[in-house]
Amino acid sequence: MNAVTVKCPFPRCGAENDHDAAECGRCGAPVRSYALLSGYSAHLFNRGLAAARENRLAEAHGYFAAVVHWCPSDIEARNAFALACQALGHAGEARDAWEEVLRRRPGDRLAGLGLTRAAAPDPPAPLPDPPPSGAPAPAPPAEAPARSSEGP
Repeated sequence: MNAVTVKCPFPRCGAENDHDAAECGRCGAPVRSYALLSGYSAHLFNRGLAAARENRLAEAHGYFAAVVHWCPSDIEARNAFALACQALGHAGEARDAWEEVLRRRPGDRLAGLGLTRAAAPDPPAPLPDPPPSGAPAPAPPAEAPARSSEGP
């Protein structure tokens, strides 16, 4: 029977530890705390997704920001954070987050698309809906009278 083990989160160590160990037997890293943090970051990420789906974007932004703060190498959380920033109109913050994603994972498709969209000019305003059939078309806006250079 194989015992359940927890791998030390530090790459230079990587030792296998008992599932209930508080610290790594080799390097002393807090493996139990790391495991709890990993589970909590997933919980926060999922709450952020739920908030985003319900269009509670400021709340989603906060959850994703917390995950990125505590788990800076979490690429999915950083991409979600950037999307929330973009949706809230925080273009600079979104761009910074996507640039960090690409620094950590060159070629990331979502970050590349996000930066491309962020660099694109704003689309023109949509045209007004046509009037219902039989209704007269609205008159064009009146132009302001030309100003005289001679004063009043």
